[in-house]
Amino acid sequence: MARVILILIPIILLFLLAFVIGKHNAQEVSLNLLVVERTFSVASILGVTLAIGFVLGLLTVSLGYWRLKWQVRRLKKALVKSAGAK
Repeated sequence: MARVILILIPIILLFLLAFVIGKHNAQEVSLNLLVVERTFSVASILGVTLAIGFVLGLLTVSLGYWRLKWQVRRLKKALVKSAGAK
């Protein structure tokens, strides 16, 4: 439980920081998206960028975690197989 809280605290603080920065800087910014150019508020750009970064980071960490979990499972099977052969 403490681990979840320690993970959520920085995330909540980052979202609050993005909200405060966006609230104090409410100007519109033109954003060129290769094909189309649109106008967004700084708060929405900051929030979307933060969310995309969080999702990409979570994806990277979970892929590494599952790869290591699969490797441990494979090594355990090899260990059981070699112990059974002796």
